[in-house]
Formats: sequence, structure tokens, C-alpha cells
Amino acid sequence: MKIVSVTANLLNTPIPEELRVESGAGLKLMRQMCLVRIETDSGLVGFGSPSGPYDLAVLGRIVEHVIGPHLIGEELGEHSRLWNHVYVGEVTRNLGTRGVGVAALSGVDMALWDLRGKAAGLPLYELLGGLYHAQGVRTYASSIYWKLTPEQAAEEARSWIDRGFTAVKLKVGREPRKDAERVLAIREAIGPDNDLLVDGNQALSRTDALAMLPVLEEAGVYWFEEPIDIDDIEGHAMLRAARRSVRIATGENHYTASGFLPFVQA
Repeated sequence: MKIVSVTANLLNTPIPEELRVESGAGLKLMRQMCLVRIETDSGLVGFGSPSGPYDLAVLGRIVEHVIGPHLIGEELGEHSRLWNHVYVGEVTRNLGTRGVGVAALSGVDMALWDLRGKAAGLPLYELLGGLYHAQGVRTYASSIYWKLTPEQAAEEARSWIDRGFTAVKLKVGREPRKDAERVLAIREAIGPDNDLLVDGNQALSRTDALAMLPVLEEAGVYWFEEPIDIDDIEGHAMLRAARRSVRIATGENHYTASGFLPFVQA
């Protein structure tokens, strides 16, 4: 089964001003998607979507003009070889080991996995090792953003719990004192039996992140996500050593095993 086409469909819609939210990841002005479509000579089609808030035109060009030509005419069964060929020969050499190039490749990789599952007549979890979470995967409500007062944040968190969620996530990073007030208000609103997650989107300094740990521990926060710059490996290790009961979470901006290795070694 050979690949005959690789295309990128670019989807974009603005967010009405009254619905825009802001966090350490920036002000959300629009929702967008680059939908990767890979077709084979048998008529099977696989779909995938790159991660990250990257420019759609750049993503589309990389998918169709940088990665796509390496896949046309290749056998679907050569998935792993093709991934490594593109990653080493094009992405890391010309676009780096992190960022838009690897993100574009991730969308292509998803589409190839989608095709493999369809060709085998199996759901992807079977191809990836079989059912593990027999009772399903727990989800959380995300997210409660910067602009809300402690009272508003608590009210929104409680509304998610009332809808059946057992965990909610709060964005922090602009004003540490107010962040602390919102953390404590949310904990009081959701009670001790539901989990509270906190996400800094890399917006805090080492000093502010360390200073926030005691209140996070007081509130029984389950994890502190991306508190500081993701390239500050030493800083993450420092937080990890000081964390006590609060888990330090990171990784959504690392896309490969080599990207995670320094954190494991630290």
C-alpha cells in the first residue's frame, strides 16, 4: 500500500472578544488547526493534526513541501523508517529539534498511525499494545484563566465539579499574590476530595515559582505544570527537590525522547 498524496487543510476561526482568555501562553485570539490528510493508492485516508500554536501557513508548507515529498510513493509499512528519515534528514537539520518542524511531523505521524489502524482493521490502542485503562481515562476541566477574581474562579471551578469532573486546572503566572488567593478560594469551593491542578505556562521566575510552593502544598495541589522556562532544566530540578507533596509537571513542549532525556538525567 503506497502513499500517493500528503496535503494540509488549514482551518482558522477568530474568537469573539468577550470569549478571549489569557495565560502565560498568551492572549487567545483565534482557534486554528492544520489537518493533515494522507491518502494511499488503495483509497484509504489517514488524518492527523500538529500540536502547538504555530503559524498555519508555515505548518502547511512544511507538511506539503518539506515532509510530503519524502512520503509520496513510499510503502505505508515503512512508517518507522520514514519518520526517522524525515526527522534526521529534514526536520532536525533544517528546522531544529523542537518547534514548528517537529510539530508538523507529529501531525504527519498521527495520520500515518491512523492509516495503519484502518489498514489493519484495528483501533490504534490495539496497535500500541492493547487496552490498559479498562475503566477509561480520567479527565480534568481546563482551564480557569487569569482575568477572574478569586470569587469568580471558585465559582467556575465549582461549576465544573457539579458537571461531573473530579479535577480542575487553574492558570497562574501574572500576579503571584492573587494567584495564591485564587488557589485557596478554589480549594475551598471544590472541597478536599477533588483535585486542583496549577499551570504556569512558563510565566514564572525561579524565585516566584519557589515562593508559590508553600501555598500550593497548603491547598493540596496535585501538580504544578510548566512553572518556569522549559529550557531551565536546573530550575526544574530545584523545584523538584523543594516540592515536598506538589508534583512538578512539564513536557508538553518537548516532542521527542531526546527532548525529555535531560530532564530524566537531572
